[in-house]
Order: sequence, then C-alpha cells, then structure tokens
Amino acid sequence: MGFNNKTINQFVFDLLRLGIILMIPLACKAPKVKNQPVVYNHSIHINDVGLECVECHVGVENRARATLPTVEICETCHTEMNGDTEAELFVVNAVENNEEIVWERIYELPDHVYFSHRRHIVLGKIGCSQCHGDIQDFETPPLIPLIALTMEFCMDCHEERKVNNDCLACHR
Repeated sequence: MGFNNKTINQFVFDLLRLGIILMIPLACKAPKVKNQPVVYNHSIHINDVGLECVECHVGVENRARATLPTVEICETCHTEMNGDTEAELFVVNAVENNEEIVWERIYELPDHVYFSHRRHIVLGKIGCSQCHGDIQDFETPPLIPLIALTMEFCMDCHEERKVNNDCLACHR
C-alpha cells in the first residue's frame, strides 16, 4: 500500500482538525486578559502604607460581593500627590474631577455560582490571599486571576475545612 499526495494531504488535514478540536476546551477556559485604567501598585498600598484590603474593597465584611475602589475611596489619600508616578497623577486628577476610575473585575464566577465574601472572610476567617494569591506583592495590576477559582479548588478548600460541600451550598 503506497501513500500518494492526496492521502498525505488528507492525513495532515485530519491531524490539524483534530488538534483544533482538542484545543477548543483549553481556549474556552483561558481567562480573559484585563487591563486596568491605571497601573495600581498593591505593594505600596499594602506593604508600605499599611492599608488592609477591606479599606479599598469595601463590602467584603458585610456583603456577598466585594466592591472595586470608587473615586471617593481614593480621595481619602489622593487629594494631592504623595509621590511622583504617572499612576498617582491619574488618580489625583480623577479625584479632582470626581471621575470614576473604571476598574476591570478580573475574578468572575459563573452566574449559577453563589459566593459570599462576607461568609468566607468573616465567618470562615479566610484571608484574601487564599483565593486572590499574594496580591500584596504586586507592583502592577494582574492581567488575569492569580488563582483559578475552579469548582475543584473550592471543593478542596471546603473539604480541608470540613464545611458543607453539598451542591446547593454554592449552586443556585
């Protein structure tokens, strides 16, 4: 049995098609890259200034969903320049002009998943880095989640802490 150009071409085409089909699930699971409007330095705010996550991300202790910082929160410290970076100038200008900084949320859960920050932070006493990684060491905003919040990740955490792992606890 000999191979001709048509057989080889068909084989190569089928191999490429199979590769593309196998890559689709990986492409669908890849997080979207998010660019923030300003180069926010978590390290300066947390490690140098001493802020806690909850001071800018209000609501984590009393709401299901955490918030992204509003210009009013930035105004607490940034009515004038504290340093000399372009990022800080951007924030000071936003505060002066009362213009919201439109942050991009990088952690997004599917609509059918119920997650309460309050329940995890206050009742479960879980630190932010458990799910958000070592964000306090970042000098630039992460483009994608530092930790993939998959069902397996959550179930492993629930199992370690011996808390409810029933489907209806998180899926609504």
